[in-house]
Amino acid sequence: MIKVAYFDCYSGASGDMLLGALLDKAVDFDWFCNEIKKLNLPEDSYKLTKTYVDRSSISSCKINIDLTKHEHVHRGYKEICKILDNSQINEKACKLSKEIFFKIAKAEAQVHNKSIEEIHFHEVGAMDSIIDIAGFSICYTSLNVDKCYVSPVPVGSGTVECAHGCLPVPAPATLEMLKENVLIIKQNNNIKEECFTPTACAILSTIANKCTTFPDFDRITSTGYGAGDKVFCNSIVSNLRFVIGEKD
Repeated sequence: MIKVAYFDCYSGASGDMLLGALLDKAVDFDWFCNEIKKLNLPEDSYKLTKTYVDRSSISSCKINIDLTKHEHVHRGYKEICKILDNSQINEKACKLSKEIFFKIAKAEAQVHNKSIEEIHFHEVGAMDSIIDIAGFSICYTSLNVDKCYVSPVPVGSGTVECAHGCLPVPAPATLEMLKENVLIIKQNNNIKEECFTPTACAILSTIANKCTTFPDFDRITSTGYGAGDKVFCNSIVSNLRFVIGEKD
């Protein structure tokens, strides 16, 4: 039997949605909080909470990463790698985190016609995003998954405000990361905003073995739902489903 994970991204994906889906039922929250401390970030600079919100009558886990101190730091890829290398998180989680950040750095470098060394992250380099990506990596690697499948992902439409200004959806970095990987994107013109973020794209394009509709399972062992900050119209469920199962 092999252990299979499936991310069902029927209304898109964001870093906090992915993290919430894992921490709904698959990974213990108290254990997660203790593992995050191993990043050696100032503990008085952030607060982690787990709550449940109702999204189209589905109870969904929402992880809040509240920063208690405002940062004025734009970190580069090397600075983030230094934080990860100086941490005590496990080797697999550290490696996966650096792969995800490298994917974002490479995409940003292409978009801005700069070298990876010249790229300084804005949103993704902030402490909450570091916790988001490293936290996902800690949780995901703890599950010892053999295969990871991801559903086709709607990207949304319109524009999105970010540190670089008003950008088209999907964001240029997201579009760059979608080149030469297994993810399939689809359009949903009913969503007039971004619903597939660069962070989520980097995570899923790093771990996915295949993009597919709901796969075959011989046995389902766990399901979880993760919610982000955005709430779409009532006809669109604004959360993400995570399924773990086994297959011969």
